Amino acid sequence: MNEQIKYYFIVNKWAGAHHSAHTWEQLHQLLVQNAVNFERVVTKYPQHATQLAQEFADLHPQGWVIVAIGGDGTLLEVLNGVRRSKNTVPIGYVPAGSGNDFARAVGIASDPSTALQQLIQTTTPITLDIGAYQNQANQLTQYFTNNIGIGFDARVVYEAN
Repeated sequence: MNEQIKYYFIVNKWAGAHHSAHTWEQLHQLLVQNAVNFERVVTKYPQHATQLAQEFADLHPQGWVIVAIGGDGTLLEVLNGVRRSKNTVPIGYVPAGSGNDFARAVGIASDPSTALQQLIQTTTPITLDIGAYQNQANQLTQYFTNNIGIGFDARVVYEAN
């Protein structure tokens, strides 16, 4: 582990039917046991992770990794916050949602403790492609990682959520 790297965990305690709140308790113990330098914040409302990630990235241009703990939606919010920042800060992800499609697609362990170990043992970040689109309702550019849907599939997801 690189001793200079610090981690800023953004925890969505509602992800995975509140599973991620319990997940954080387990991960916190591992972080302390491994003497990892970290800070943690818990989201309070929808899109809060975006705001938290952007504010943190704006203030901490180097030496930090912003880590989303939750589901694919939490990761999406963190991605959008970091992309809106004036700084480029690496993003980490510990899956604690219900589907965790992104983690499965890129080889992140589904077990949160194992995923955390993968994260803190990583010495070099990898670069992944992301997509972007412009929201016509507010003219804001939005970013996405593993998928985007329009039409019928988007409506099904909207209704399910």
